[in-house]
Order: sequence, then C-alpha cells, then structure tokens
Amino acid sequence: MNYIEHSDLVIDQWNQLVEEKQAEIFSYSWYLDACTDHWAVLVDDAFENGIAIGYVTKLGQRLISPPIFVRNLDFIGEDLNFRKKALDYIMQHFQFGHLQSVQEWPLQSQKQRVFQQVEDDVALGSQAKRMIQKARKLGFEIVVTEDWKSVLAIIREELSAKISEFTSENLSRLHNLVSNLALNQRLTCFGIFSDGKLEGGMFFMETNTKRMYLKGAARKLTRDSGGMYLCMHHAIQEAIQAQKKFDFGGSEVEGVRRFNQNLGGIDQHYYIYDWNKTPFWFKWSKQLYQQWKKK
Repeated sequence: MNYIEHSDLVIDQWNQLVEEKQAEIFSYSWYLDACTDHWAVLVDDAFENGIAIGYVTKLGQRLISPPIFVRNLDFIGEDLNFRKKALDYIMQHFQFGHLQSVQEWPLQSQKQRVFQQVEDDVALGSQAKRMIQKARKLGFEIVVTEDWKSVLAIIREELSAKISEFTSENLSRLHNLVSNLALNQRLTCFGIFSDGKLEGGMFFMETNTKRMYLKGAARKLTRDSGGMYLCMHHAIQEAIQAQKKFDFGGSEVEGVRRFNQNLGGIDQHYYIYDWNKTPFWFKWSKQLYQQWKKK
C-alpha cells in the first residue's frame, strides 16, 4: 500500500482508476484540486484499489476532514484486505478524523446522515405540484446555458449573507469547481428565465450514470413564484429520460430535505466516522478558539 500526496500523484493513472471503477465524481483529481489545497491518496501497488482523503495540519497535528463541496469519499475497488490496511494506516497517522462515506466500514464511531435520490418514477408532493404549476403559469422558462458565471453571480448575491459556508474563500473554490466541471464536460447549468431575463439557476454534475445537484439560487420573487421547483423538476425529468439516477446532493437543513422529498427524493444513507486522539493541549486550545469565535 502506498500513501501519495496529490503533488506526487500520477494524475492520469488516478483518474483512470476513478473512471474505470465508476467512483463518485468527488474523487477525481480536478474536483479535489478545486476544493482543497491538501489531499492525498492511499493506493495499492497495482493501482486497482484506492481512496482519496482531504486533510489539514494545525499546530503540528494532522487532521482529516472532508473538503468543502465533497459529500463522501469512498474506497475505490473491492479488495477488503486493502481497505483494512488503509484504515489502519489512516488511524495511525492522523490524530483526528472526520470521514464521510456511503460505505459501511468496521470503525466504531459510526453515525448516519441522509441525502435524497430519485431513480425512476417521481411522485411529486402537493407543494411541489402547486409551485411548478404557478411557475409555468407565470411563464418561467428553464434553459441550458453556458453562461455559468452569471448564474454563479446570482448564487453569490443570494446566498453569501445567508449561509455560513459561503465565505469569500469558499465562493472562490466554488468558482474553480464549476470551471473544472465545465472544462471536463461534467457540468450542466440551467438558467431560470422570465421574459428573457436570467433570474436564477442551478449547477448539476454529470457522470454516465448519475446527475447530481451542486448549488443553485434565484432572486426572491422567482423563488416565491416556484422557479426553483420548476428548475429542479426539469432537471430530474431530463435525468430520468437519460436513464440516469438523480442525486439531490444532500443537506442537513430540514427545509432543504423537505424540498427534495416534495420533488420525489427518497432518503439514502451515508456514514460518518469520527475519532479524536489529539493531545489534551490541542483539544483545550481548540475549545478556547471556539469560545472566542462566539463572542
């Protein structure tokens, strides 16, 4: 087994593994490059099994955590012996860990979270039906657009003051991620238009088997008029027609979960693995910092 920093990685070889095993889009090098400055992989000698990890170093302690805009990083390949060796390595070399995966691993600190997915027929909720009908009556149009920068500008304008994760750094990372998706022909950008004017939009990530929601936003009047419901429903219907799964991306916000379920999303589970073997002084300094941030 080999631990390789991304700067030393043969990128084409890693991306070929991700592609051949049909791993989640999060594991591609260009995806991780946009989301974090610090990531590495564990792979076997034959490059047939591997896993990517994101990490940070604070006060000399190496800490694993998922990069922004990465829901899960999973083992690629089926070798259970490799998985055991890789987990042993991770636990030995990283004092703190927060890993997220759709796979169940033999670690004690396991929690569950949910995301929503549509695989075939969609059963719309009453709220979704009303809002979609309202948006159609008002003449909103959903159109594929290559002008993703204008959609991103609306996302920045609408969400930066409302959602804590939308810091200037993370908005810059989102810009880089959407750019990389476009360059790798993995982006579909839908614009929400009213009388020919762009009022919102959504980004979706594409693989051969799945369409996954990334981010989206619309101006208030468009939101209140059902524009977001119409756009998401349109994207879902296209995915079904293309015989793809549709993945809402997941959210810990209950209102977002209800929105997804109203549009036919069914809960799917992924798993959280946490450990903390950092020394007492590090835990104490971190606690002090969190208290200072609240002031």
